[in-house]
Amino acid sequence: MPEIPSRLATALADRYAIERQLGEGGMATVYLATDRKHDRQVALKVLKPELAAVLGADRFVQEIKTTASLQHPHILPLFDSGEADGFLYYVMPYIEGETLRELLDREAQLGIDEAVTLTVEVADALHEAHRQGVIHRDIKPENILLHNGRPMVADFGIALAVSAAAGGRMTETGLSLGTPYYMSPEQATGEKNITARSDVYSLASVLYEMLTGTPPHAGATAQQIIMRIVADEARPVAELRQSVPAHVAAAVAKGLQKLPADRFGSAADFAAALQNPGFASTAAPTSAVDGRGAGPTVSRSTAAAVLGLAVVATVLAAWGWLRPVASAAPTGAVEFYLDPPDSTTVLFWVEPSPDGRRLVAVVGTDGGTQLYQRALDERDWRPVPGTDGARLPFFSPDGAWVGFFSEPEGVLKRMPTTGGAPQTIAVSRSGTLQLDLRTVGDVSWGSNDTLVFAAADPELGWSALFRVGAGGGPIERLTHPGDSMRLHLQPSHVPGSELVLFTEVSPLPGDLQIAALSLESGAITRLGPGISPSSDGQGTIVYATPDGIVVYQGFNERTTSLEGTPRHLVENVQLASFGAVALFAISPTGTLVYLEGSGSEELMLVSWEGISRTLVSAPRIVHPRYSPSGDRIAYVRSAGGDTGDLWVYTMADGTAQRLSFDRPVADPAWSWDGRTLGFSVVGSGDSVAAALYRRPADGTGRVEQVVAGDDNFWQMAFVPGDREIVFRRQRTGSAGPDAGDLWRYALDGASDAVPLFETPALEEHGTLSPDGRWIAYTSDETGSVEVYVRSYPDLGGRTLVSVGGGSWPTWSADGSELLYFGQGQSWLIAATLSYDGPRATVEDRRRLFRSGGFRRQANRNYDVDPAGRGLVMVGGTTARVVARVGALVEDED
Repeated sequence: MPEIPSRLATALADRYAIERQLGEGGMATVYLATDRKHDRQVALKVLKPELAAVLGADRFVQEIKTTASLQHPHILPLFDSGEADGFLYYVMPYIEGETLRELLDREAQLGIDEAVTLTVEVADALHEAHRQGVIHRDIKPENILLHNGRPMVADFGIALAVSAAAGGRMTETGLSLGTPYYMSPEQATGEKNITARSDVYSLASVLYEMLTGTPPHAGATAQQIIMRIVADEARPVAELRQSVPAHVAAAVAKGLQKLPADRFGSAADFAAALQNPGFASTAAPTSAVDGRGAGPTVSRSTAAAVLGLAVVATVLAAWGWLRPVASAAPTGAVEFYLDPPDSTTVLFWVEPSPDGRRLVAVVGTDGGTQLYQRALDERDWRPVPGTDGARLPFFSPDGAWVGFFSEPEGVLKRMPTTGGAPQTIAVSRSGTLQLDLRTVGDVSWGSNDTLVFAAADPELGWSALFRVGAGGGPIERLTHPGDSMRLHLQPSHVPGSELVLFTEVSPLPGDLQIAALSLESGAITRLGPGISPSSDGQGTIVYATPDGIVVYQGFNERTTSLEGTPRHLVENVQLASFGAVALFAISPTGTLVYLEGSGSEELMLVSWEGISRTLVSAPRIVHPRYSPSGDRIAYVRSAGGDTGDLWVYTMADGTAQRLSFDRPVADPAWSWDGRTLGFSVVGSGDSVAAALYRRPADGTGRVEQVVAGDDNFWQMAFVPGDREIVFRRQRTGSAGPDAGDLWRYALDGASDAVPLFETPALEEHGTLSPDGRWIAYTSDETGSVEVYVRSYPDLGGRTLVSVGGGSWPTWSADGSELLYFGQGQSWLIAATLSYDGPRATVEDRRRLFRSGGFRRQANRNYDVDPAGRGLVMVGGTTARVVARVGALVEDED
């Protein structure tokens, strides 16, 4: 138990006997004490010393007295306040019971009647205070005490008293007034004139959480929360909990309006609406899909306000309030969201220029992908001509050139940033090094005018590092990771140096190292755990931890070693490639761009029109799969990337059962009788390979190995009748695309696994039609990934289903349609098929809805309801691209 400061106990000894600490908040520490004069127990709240240091004690005591006259059955009265030996304190009754925060932490959601009753009683207390001119300013579950089922609102006017006493110097304290989750937009933007309607917004936010289990706006940092409060619309409460009555949902929606004038005029009006079954809000509903796409729905005027000085000050104050000073990121940064060019496009990746003043993005359009660019201080993106099908953008060190990989042609290109036609980087493939550029990963352009990139090793199939001149020429191998079964990923030149940083993945699960390669000697130095390293060339390295936290640390180029202690930049950055890649990029000048991670993802039921409702919210959900009867959904709760623990959700009672294993799993697959679940297990044995297993779907019985070996086995699919399976075999002894083919295996073990087809291309994502007569799959044989259908098991005539690219096919319940993500993965498309003998014909293709709000993973992240009612998909509450300017700029003392 925390010790009571002896100086505090001495200073108050004549009035209060302090017994023990009850809790600690953002502004004060709370103690249980005995009021010596009245012989009663009280809650003694002592302001934090750093806060008291910048407050005027006399002004604080004077301001807090304005709340002492409040009398109401649901208001916790103020007994006393004052200053003693530098301590500022105030005293309230000690209430036996718990806070609403503690109740929600235990129950998550409350009964609708209970939640409404509590809200109405709190609203009555607020209305009385507002009549006397007192605005609470900090309504939150922590400030609502529950005594014999009755709410008591605490800390009335404390925020106002602190603000008034500080005289506008709150930024000196590192604390914020108001809790970010429940702040009104006008508080978040630093407005001085806060009205009663602000309390109404906060109370509506608390009710929203009581009903849904989550606040209206969530985020990994205070900045993210505040930005969403200002810019985003909250999802309608009825979409998250269908049993909420229409009038209650309407009242919540009106209470959460951005403009104070659009909310209820008083807390009493809010309470009346909650109790009136005929109440209907005039607030426009927000689409659950369109409102949660690749970028926030925000007007230009709102965006400008978000970037204003008042917002920056509020965001920085809230950042300091949430995080210890020792581990906080530099507070000279400004962070904001990057919208896609328009509502029909999706930002897949954004790369900052070396000077941090320009951005180049890979944008998904209806026709595929294309590069767009904009200056950091502009709002409009402009398409870059001649970059259709581009990915992997990278800049020259001087920022004069931007390079990219052209997917349709399978070549590297570059073009001047000032404009001009793209130029092909003519790579020589003569000699023994027959590298297939379709396997190229990240590319880094060094000061010596050479490109270092990751690609599949032609000899062993592992990812290695290679070098080629920026203008073309022969390819040179730099590393040989296949010798030790390691992967080398994400090269990044240290500016002005002969060092290249990269990520090394070892055969041991979870063993991820940042390393440095000397281009002069070829020596590799392992620096320590981490992924996705880069350097500013001035003694600082930036990298991510395997759990998605981006940090920066000292880096000594001379000794090739890390120095000092890592310090946080941002958290909750999205991971890819089975957790080995963090999706962020940073310029040497400190412009950071990152894709927000899956702090909270949702397993959603989605109609054919794209309207959704949530079944489960949890970190990193991937790979949902319906059981054949449609009564259960298997999915993976990921520890990072595409692997994790296997769960089964039961539709009837809304429960989820975890099927625990010793190693991370992926790709769940139901047998056609619904009794068995198949899956991949990563890291089988002592190698990095993935094997296929199955077990009873009810969680009983033993786990049975189905297919294993030296290679990787993924994407199991049962053939109707459950006599055999189809799967992807990733051969570790082959290079490039040839490392992936579709195979079949008879489950009775009567014969060995055999390939369906072995080609130089990458075939994967095999899925059988409901009658077992057709197999759909993807192949990149044309240079881009497309969806194909062939008859099964004879593998007759092949039909190209997608046009302009396609991914992750699956069948409709009756087999008449094949669904896939197409047109740059921007749309979910349904292709209507007809069949004649061994050949299928595409009769029609129709776009169902945009994919912007749904998570993409290496494997299929959605499934079709066997009853034909729609789909199950994974949506993320935080899947957006964020820019932070000045990420490495320290504050000056």
